[in-house]
Amino acid sequence: MHWIQLLAGSTDYESLRAGVWKQTHPEAVRTYRSDERRNAADRNRLTRAQRRLASAKNLAAAKLAARKAEANQQKPKPNKARP
Repeated sequence: MHWIQLLAGSTDYESLRAGVWKQTHPEAVRTYRSDERRNAADRNRLTRAQRRLASAKNLAAAKLAARKAEANQQKPKPNKARP
């Protein structure tokens, strides 16, 4: 469907849907755009996974430090008053 047909009053909007248009105009489809979107989505997934991993490592390190501090507080201190 052409824009002139729309201006003339045609209401065949079904042929303008993205999937239908893509099938009827394969020569106009820009495959590099879908590749760019896919690459961007992959980068976002990788960045988020790295962020989650870093957060988990920081949490594990903080828990380990808390356990060590707790263990140090529970140790009895030697009595230095006795010779």
